[in-house]
Amino acid sequence: MEIKKSKKSKKMGTATIVVAVVVVVGLLIGAAAPHAGATVTAAASVNVHPATQVVTAGSPFTINVTVENIAEMGADQVTLHFDPNTMSVSQVTEGDFLKSAGVTVGSNITNNSEGYVTFFYSLRTEGATVSGSGTLATIYFDTSASATGLFNLELSDVLVATGTGELIPVNLFNGSVNLIPFTVTLTSPETGTFASTSVNVNFALQPEWTVLDWAAYSLDGGTNVTITGNTTINSLSPGEHYLVVYAQDNNGNTAASNTVNFTIHPADITGDGQVNVFDLQQLAWAFNTQPASPNWNDAADLNRDEIINIFDLQILAWNVGNNYV
Repeated sequence: MEIKKSKKSKKMGTATIVVAVVVVVGLLIGAAAPHAGATVTAAASVNVHPATQVVTAGSPFTINVTVENIAEMGADQVTLHFDPNTMSVSQVTEGDFLKSAGVTVGSNITNNSEGYVTFFYSLRTEGATVSGSGTLATIYFDTSASATGLFNLELSDVLVATGTGELIPVNLFNGSVNLIPFTVTLTSPETGTFASTSVNVNFALQPEWTVLDWAAYSLDGGTNVTITGNTTINSLSPGEHYLVVYAQDNNGNTAASNTVNFTIHPADITGDGQVNVFDLQQLAWAFNTQPASPNWNDAADLNRDEIINIFDLQILAWNVGNNYV
């Protein structure tokens, strides 16, 4: 007897197949997805650390080449590229990570003319490995004092092997260094005319963390006067002057500040070119005040001691009648 399949049975068969496929796919997805609370291991990477840093041009700096989240590593090889016109490698030392698992052998090749350094290290014992994160090598650089700007430090030809000679894939993260010039800026005195025969000499360094070997100022092109920081120049003669500060940092880089031109008109508090009763009046109004006082008048502090008193009045008395116009 011939049995005829109904359309209904065909539909049911198709539906059964679709359900089966959905179940299988669901099982595969469930097997591939991490369960709640499971630990997901991050991809291994080789990195320039720090990823970026600011360095005074002409000063040395170091970077570490690190590895993170590596499993069963037995050897490494890394090439780092840099700008040979602005920096050079002075030294390479192996990090502590690989040799924490035993004795290592290796070396490095530096080519400062083409701008690259390659290092390679391996554990001597076959099958010996180390896992985790750490430093593969430390690279020491010197920089040019005339070089400024942002420069890349790029990794290439990186090979990381297991203890049995198999390649371990890793991600690469490059770095950069920002070279900024060493500068000295005079912030005081400012260009202008002053009633005091004393001026405060204040200067700022860039970068701010710069450590100085020495600093000095030159007044009117004269001999340098050594200073240890901000200072005051006293007993200035009436007339025009100019001032420059020079400095050298602890890496041997030298810099000269901007030149500030200023004029001294002793006791001319009002700035009208004459010393008379109007200057006396200004001093009287500010008498016995200090910078925080509401009646403070900086121009009336003729000896720059941050208090207006009899000593300032004395200086004014010595200069009454002077005409600087």
